Amino acid sequence: MANDVLDGFLVFFARRLGVSDAAQLVPVEERWEKAQIKFDARNGTVEARGPDNRSAYALQEAGKRIWATLSPEAQQKIRGGFFRADARVKGKELLAVEERR
Repeated sequence: MANDVLDGFLVFFARRLGVSDAAQLVPVEERWEKAQIKFDARNGTVEARGPDNRSAYALQEAGKRIWATLSPEAQQKIRGGFFRADARVKGKELLAVEERR
């Protein structure tokens, strides 16, 4: 899910700061290996914590969709508090969680 408001904000301030290419501020998709995965059942949020303690989130429907793709074993481990998997992220947005088999 793209955040048009945030993109507009970044472009606006990039121009004010004299940054010639606002595209430099747009987040790129990354893969975090062995990210720690957490789930908040109250609001359906899935969180991945990766390198340098950076976090990415899938909120509400996106979180529920990612949660549904995980195996029952992975879901149980996440509820228990500790699970590592590969995470695809873009900025602060969690796009997917991929279990290592």
